Amino acid sequence: MKNILSILALLLLVACLGIAESAATSSASYAGTHDYGGANFPITRWENLMAQGTQAGASLASSNTTRVWGFTLDVPVEFSHIVYDVVTADTTSGSLCGAFADCYDVGIYDSSGTLIADCGAKAFSATGVVDCTIIQGTVIVQPGIFYFGFTGNSTTGAIQYAISSTFGFAGFASVTGTSTNGVLNSSIAPPPDEWSSAIQKSAVFALHN
Repeated sequence: MKNILSILALLLLVACLGIAESAATSSASYAGTHDYGGANFPITRWENLMAQGTQAGASLASSNTTRVWGFTLDVPVEFSHIVYDVVTADTTSGSLCGAFADCYDVGIYDSSGTLIADCGAKAFSATGVVDCTIIQGTVIVQPGIFYFGFTGNSTTGAIQYAISSTFGFAGFASVTGTSTNGVLNSSIAPPPDEWSSAIQKSAVFALHN
């Protein structure tokens, strides 16, 4: 009888340890703090931590052009939202974007210059943080090089960026190709790398599900 009780106690202990391990793994995966196996377990929150330093507003050099900032992802990321900050509003009245004349778009390009996520045409009618739902639904990206893109059919609206001494590439670069009605093009020619700490400018943005 004692042997049976000892065996039952041992089995119960093993079962409890198994449950605890499973719960810990599930919790960590949900929190998005680790990569547990590539595309099946991406993190669901990512912030551009390079965007630290003196902050300013980035507008377009001319209407219907595109500016991009290069960044890298070291882990897979799953997201359906892009968060950015409008620091200069555009309240020009019209009808292109609801009651406003000017539209703007932000999004993410992959290393080949293909648009993989964007917010679509939106009015920058007020300043502040915007948490947009991307029109592509939910996107999963693997580690690699990417570009944050910004366009608009006016130079009035501006988004926040930061200047820092961190090394970076393709900071605040303009790319060729004319966008239409403030909507990002489906593809761009990625700009050449500009490795410098003196001119590094990085967009303030985040990705999340």
